[in-house]
Amino acid sequence: MNTLDQHRIFAFYVITKNSIQRFFFEWKEPNHPLHMQLLNTICGLEFIREWRDNRYDFVTGKAIIMTEDIRKKIEKLKVDFIQQGENQHKKIICDLSNTFSSLTEGDTFFIYRLAFSFPTQPTLFRIKNELDFIQSGKTKDEADEWYDKNVALFFNEYEIAEYINIKQGEAEKSKKVCRFCHRKFPEVTFKKIAHAIPESIGGNKNLVCNEECDECNELFGVRVESNLCNWFDFRRSQFGVIRKHGGIPKAYGRNYIIENQNINVFPDSKIDGKFKAIGSGIITEQGIYRALCKIAIDLIESKYLARLHITTDWIRLGTPKSSKYPQIAQMCKLEKIEEPHLYIISRKDGLDRDNAPLHFCILRIFDLAFLYALPHVDGRMIFKPSYMDSINTEALKVLGLNQEWVWESYDSTEKRNPHVLLDLKNSIKPSTSIGDGANSSKLRKETKPTDSVDFDTPFISDENVIKHEITNFDYKGNIEANEFIQTIGNISAECKFDLDADIPLSLQLIITFDNVVNMKRYTNIVYCTTFDNRIYVNQFKYSKSTIAVNQILIAKVLELSLKYLFIDISKLHPNLPFVEDSLSINNASELLKNMKIEFVTDGISIHSANGSDLWYSGYQ
Repeated sequence: MNTLDQHRIFAFYVITKNSIQRFFFEWKEPNHPLHMQLLNTICGLEFIREWRDNRYDFVTGKAIIMTEDIRKKIEKLKVDFIQQGENQHKKIICDLSNTFSSLTEGDTFFIYRLAFSFPTQPTLFRIKNELDFIQSGKTKDEADEWYDKNVALFFNEYEIAEYINIKQGEAEKSKKVCRFCHRKFPEVTFKKIAHAIPESIGGNKNLVCNEECDECNELFGVRVESNLCNWFDFRRSQFGVIRKHGGIPKAYGRNYIIENQNINVFPDSKIDGKFKAIGSGIITEQGIYRALCKIAIDLIESKYLARLHITTDWIRLGTPKSSKYPQIAQMCKLEKIEEPHLYIISRKDGLDRDNAPLHFCILRIFDLAFLYALPHVDGRMIFKPSYMDSINTEALKVLGLNQEWVWESYDSTEKRNPHVLLDLKNSIKPSTSIGDGANSSKLRKETKPTDSVDFDTPFISDENVIKHEITNFDYKGNIEANEFIQTIGNISAECKFDLDADIPLSLQLIITFDNVVNMKRYTNIVYCTTFDNRIYVNQFKYSKSTIAVNQILIAKVLELSLKYLFIDISKLHPNLPFVEDSLSINNASELLKNMKIEFVTDGISIHSANGSDLWYSGYQ
């Protein structure tokens, strides 16, 4: 960056313990009256004279203690700019006012003026860390010692982009290309404002993607972002997030009600302090992961998008399927923030490695933080545990993330209800009560379909397996390392169910492994398992008008088949590089909904159906 024209431009960073924000004001004519007023106000703030640091220029940077007088000066600036200023300055001065409003009297903050020297990112975060330490009653020297030990090396490897206020992407309509479907204007339109974080969960209205077409925007709202909205249904009502069209939302779960931010819970039995509050919306864990990644793709710099094209396909369509994604870490009990924001942390060397992702992100929302990687860089489909293990979470404390990270898998595509674990002994809100003050009839109780059929618990074990064998094995071999990480396995199941219950049940699994980048098929396996007819007892009902089968029975059949599949492969084909983790399913329950079942009587096929057409789930 060259030296700025001081007669027409006034630019500076405001650094607090919670954020680093840049403010850039430019006028057409030199020494504009509002320019001079802004300069005199900011430069005239009384600073802490004892604050010294040879790592950054003290002349252009100064630490200041927040006072009521400062708040009034900034508010006067805001009024004068809105009344007399140009339109492009009004938004900036409002953001500046909001930053100062977030500070309480006695807080220390830092002004770094952009004039003849320009701070590096490590310098800005060093100052932020110093403010955090001082605010906690420690010294600036202690802050620098900790920073040099835990953070300095991190900034040699990574660059942090913080997104609080940005309209990302091409602004000119005629040049826009959608980041997700890759179609251009006018093939698709860009009329809607595409908020990176949904407004319904308190999304930051200042985080907008200019390159998300209307068609994808609508698709995401229904298929992807709904997972995030349902997941946060409890918290947005708990914290009183104002809805898009006004008003504080209410939440009606399976066993809780939140109205006017008052939480009422309805346990089925006596509880000892911990309560699992189950929502009524529907989510999938992988749907949550896709929604989190969608936020990042909306905001990430365009230079990275080409290497993330499979990630964008996965966000939009859910394909290619994979069952083993990098884990996501969650941090709770943080200071609540009013508007969510995102950090995207990228390797400076541009490499995506087994022990370090190219990009990982941190979403701050409500009193939570989520740490997750952007998967599928250059088509990567295999994620080793070390992919996230090596992230220096100690260094991330410089972002104010000082609680414990809890790592969990978000692999499953199985539908369920969201839930929140409440500690009623140390209640998250004083207004939490048990069964009082709310009408329990408003609960969204689970209701089974009217044609649902109940069955006895099935009894099935290894003794019921008559035969298991690989009936076809086709492996191309000679796969390069870079091709291996781009390969994912798909599995499908077909089952023949004898309604006369006098022949064994036959289950066939078809396993394929394909490269998602060049579309090569490396492996095709057909595996058959046969079960004796004792497993049929009280497990189905059949009439001329109805066919009903116990899904738990079929799930157990699938589980046994999958167990024997990988035992047999490891014995007969030990050189096959693909393992169970490479398949695009997590468990038998997920395979159930896509499997094909053929119903046979008197040796004749009378009906076939997919599992999704047969199985009922209460989504818990």
